[in-house]
Amino acid sequence: MYLRLFLNSAWSGWKGNDRWNGVRVAQSYLFVNRFTKETRMNRDQVKGRLKEAAGKVQQEAGKATGSLKTQAKGLLKEVEGKVQKNVGDAVNDSKKARY
Repeated sequence: MYLRLFLNSAWSGWKGNDRWNGVRVAQSYLFVNRFTKETRMNRDQVKGRLKEAAGKVQQEAGKATGSLKTQAKGLLKEVEGKVQKNVGDAVNDSKKARY
């Protein structure tokens, strides 16, 4: 959003006789807009990756302390995060296919 505001302000500073500058700003706006749409992550992807990382940490903590219960909880959380991440990826892919 900040980048869009910056480009809009750059566009408003464009003089009528300097057409090339205006075209370059418009091209960069389109490129950045297209780029941000492709790399944006949805909430399921973010939450899934966070759960996956937390599960790995919990699993390693269980290994360090020798607690099988903590290891199992960490493994469960890691698998839950992978599933949620895959759901987010599927939703993201279906949105991309729609456009």
